[in-house]
Amino acid sequence: MQPDSQKNNHISVQLADHYIMVGDHCVPLLSGQIDYWLHPALHWRKILVAVKNCSLPMVACYVPWNYHKLENGEFDFVGSTDPQRNLAAFLDLAFELGLYVFVRPGPWIYDHFMDGGIPIEASEYHRLDRRFLEMTQKYF
Repeated sequence: MQPDSQKNNHISVQLADHYIMVGDHCVPLLSGQIDYWLHPALHWRKILVAVKNCSLPMVACYVPWNYHKLENGEFDFVGSTDPQRNLAAFLDLAFELGLYVFVRPGPWIYDHFMDGGIPIEASEYHRLDRRFLEMTQKYF
């Protein structure tokens, strides 16, 4: 089932007990966790097809802040520095295959990275510190 975003850029999303309503579609809260940055981009299609073949309507993925942040304070979400950073292509592929995506941008991802995926300069601050929140805002 393909999302209706081709018709309307503003689709209502509502959380219910065991599903999410996306426009008129009832999407069960079932997903496969696929962290795109752990797999070569050339394997994404095969992996996402396997998720779809398991009858899962959704794929979930973390988006690690420190992985996408470049040295100059800019971010790469389109694979200009590494194909595995191409979050845009991963999302487009999931859409093409009719999968919904539960994106988990953090800022903390608690997985695979020192300091939970937080860049070193942000990790020295408490998560409610104004400086941490400003850095998080720039990331988001």
